[in-house]
Amino acid sequence: MAYAIANGTGKGTMTREREGRPKLYWRVLALSSGERSLTEHAAISGNAAHAGAELRMVDVNAGTRTYRAFDDVHGMSGATFHRRLTTATAHHFGMIGPAFVEQILKETDPDYFYRRFAEVREGFNSEGPQAGRVADRFAIIGLAGELATTYGILPWEEGTAANASRQLFREWIARVGDGNAEDRQILSALSDFIAMHGDSRFSNIAAELPNSNIKHRAGYFEIEDGKRLYLFNRASLTEAAAGYGRDRVIRTLETYNVLAKTDSGRRQKNYRLPGRREHALFRH
Repeated sequence: MAYAIANGTGKGTMTREREGRPKLYWRVLALSSGERSLTEHAAISGNAAHAGAELRMVDVNAGTRTYRAFDDVHGMSGATFHRRLTTATAHHFGMIGPAFVEQILKETDPDYFYRRFAEVREGFNSEGPQAGRVADRFAIIGLAGELATTYGILPWEEGTAANASRQLFREWIARVGDGNAEDRQILSALSDFIAMHGDSRFSNIAAELPNSNIKHRAGYFEIEDGKRLYLFNRASLTEAAAGYGRDRVIRTLETYNVLAKTDSGRRQKNYRLPGRREHALFRH
């Protein structure tokens, strides 16, 4: 559903005569302020949300502000302000949208909106291209508010909408992080796997005899300079980062320099296991 909303294309269906129905198309900019994030919804069913879906359905903070969903209740209590807002929107709606479009259509300079967007977008700092695309979406929302202020449609001070959009983006970055979303998911999954199974499914590679207490072995660990290095077998590496192929997981570990290679540059290292067998393991 997140992909469908962002991509703007409905599913292809057929009629009773087995003819293709026309697809539905739309253009909409969607943000989520629900009680649960997309990741939390997926976790309820025991799945992980795809990183791409999280970038398409962006979660905004609307429940932990000073007054729950609001930063300022204008001298009222939170409940009173909420009722006042609900009543006002129930009686007054549908006017600003058409007025906004009318003002946009009056603009004769085709580069005007690009210049205004560049001014707003400049205040959004992001490093990775994925976070940059999310920043673009928040900047568009900020631009719409600034244009409505310029046209006199909204009684706000200049910069109010852009600053609010920047604040929401900064909060999103603080919660989700910059950089590649898939890499973040993989590193987080591996970290969680070690936290849950570090002692129950890994044992010391230097032991003389096999550890019979280890069930469903994920690998071994070795101590180097006072630190524990985990030696994943092939199966556990993909199990830990479910949904990603082994090569994708290894590429992430190499990108962040957390996969210790051998001197020959190989991704795996041969170890003599307890019981005198040799086996190739990923050193992480």
